[in-house]
Amino acid sequence: MTTNELILANEARPNKMPDAATYINGDYHLAVMEGRMDLKMLRCIYWSRQPEYDATPEELYAICPDYFGNRKVCYGMGANRVTDDYMHIPSPDHKIPRVKGGVLTIDNLVIVPLIYNIWKRDILKEEWIQFRDWMNGHLDC
Repeated sequence: MTTNELILANEARPNKMPDAATYINGDYHLAVMEGRMDLKMLRCIYWSRQPEYDATPEELYAICPDYFGNRKVCYGMGANRVTDDYMHIPSPDHKIPRVKGGVLTIDNLVIVPLIYNIWKRDILKEEWIQFRDWMNGHLDC
């Protein structure tokens, strides 16, 4: 099975023995098992409870992508994790970093691959693009 097929199968049939990191409580677990909630919404609920994101689960859900390029995003975590590929695990990022005056609201959030968020850190998108282009021109790998 390809990674995309595993992710799709995972979202269609979540693991019956979830861990606490995946499902916040039994009500959410039941909702996912009955197909009333998907794993993407579960992640949005989790993110909305973090102090660094002042957004509702519905607002976060609206900006969550289904694909990064041509690869399906993996919203399953914990017992439901089907990929360790940081290019396909979503992560909220502040467009304008908080240390540079960025706010916590939904207007300043974007969902990006975790590895991009790790590398970008506290710089603006324009600075990141400039740095990435410089690195591409100076590395021999």
